[in-house]
Amino acid sequence: MRERNASETRVDVPRVIRGTTVTVRCGNKKQICILRDASPKGAGLIVNLDFELPKEFELELAGWFVPVRVVWRHRNRIGVRFKAPKKSILSFLYLGAMKRQQKYG
Repeated sequence: MRERNASETRVDVPRVIRGTTVTVRCGNKKQICILRDASPKGAGLIVNLDFELPKEFELELAGWFVPVRVVWRHRNRIGVRFKAPKKSILSFLYLGAMKRQQKYG
């Protein structure tokens, strides 16, 4: 088994982010989707099958916009990789956790 070096250390992501709604922005079109899971590198989303997503788009959460690229699709679920600096991604994820906590306590 390969050992991780310091630059590969896992970053803690709040668990309460699961189920948070985010907005998918494609040009001037918007669609609400559910954040299924997330890590500092990417996320899993549940999307509306009627809304056709391009290969690249933005996720919006609490006024933060994060560019993403689709890496896999399966029915109404997609996996995306974040295309932004790690600091921006972690802020985005923590905002999601706070939003979810405010909604459900």
